[in-house]
Amino acid sequence: MVTKSNRLETPPDTLAPYQRAFLDVIAAAEGGEYDIMYGPEGKGRITDFSDHPRNPSRIEKGRHAGKVSTAAGRYQINAPTWDEYAKKLNLPNFSPPNQDKAAWAIANDRLPPSYGRRQPR
Repeated sequence: MVTKSNRLETPPDTLAPYQRAFLDVIAAAEGGEYDIMYGPEGKGRITDFSDHPRNPSRIEKGRHAGKVSTAAGRYQINAPTWDEYAKKLNLPNFSPPNQDKAAWAIANDRLPPSYGRRQPR
């Protein structure tokens, strides 16, 4: 949620320490903040977490130059992926805890176990 001072407040962590550590590594490479939106001219800020912001920005460099990205949030989840996981996990909004839940599910579904996302013994 966004406070009156426009600062994003995150609720207490509901992830296990190994989950938080794994997602922190991903977030460090993706911008690290729950209210970040991809954009070639600096990152925009999300102010409404009722849904994924769906703010398309043209990619100007790299192998995807000329295409459009809707990447947003701590893990830079694009709108089609968010829609898939929001439906699968019954996530009602793009809040920080729901971004965490979606990112963890994406990692479990799409990354090999060797990436270290499984629960430690």
